[in-house]
Amino acid sequence: MRIRFAGLLILSAAILVGCSRQSPPGGPGAKGGTTGTTTTKDTTTTTAPPGTKETTTTTTTDKGDSKDTFKVNAPKNVNVTQGSTNNTSISLSRGSNFKQDVKLSFKAGDGIKISPENPTIKGDQSSTDIVVTADAGATVGPHEVTVTGTPQTGEATSVNFSVEVKKK
Repeated sequence: MRIRFAGLLILSAAILVGCSRQSPPGGPGAKGGTTGTTTTKDTTTTTAPPGTKETTTTTTTDKGDSKDTFKVNAPKNVNVTQGSTNNTSISLSRGSNFKQDVKLSFKAGDGIKISPENPTIKGDQSSTDIVVTADAGATVGPHEVTVTGTPQTGEATSVNFSVEVKKK
């Protein structure tokens, strides 16, 4: 029974991971592309001859605070027929201290349109709905779309998702 439960748990996790894509952290706490609050200090002491000064160098690196970050979540794949639309959503995973609005922008290939073009996910919201449109003459096959989330302060972050255009 335990083996079946463990297998079911692993299968569920694999399905969940395969359903969406997530960006690296963005926001004020995403300094240097890392998470966690870390301060590193390196001290170098040079022994000087008598009568001269001793030199001490201290370097501090702030790697940010993961509680003040966000990640953009996009679908792994959106299917749309030439000349048609498909609705989906873009969501945010917010650190516990990240309450900023995040403006989204999209970069899509020829024949693919995303609307609204620049939606904003407000600080008290977690997602927004978008419409993916394939022009009637869009090339059949996969098209990559990049969605970028830009906070009011701090670093922007991006994630890609695929739009699969089907023949009409």
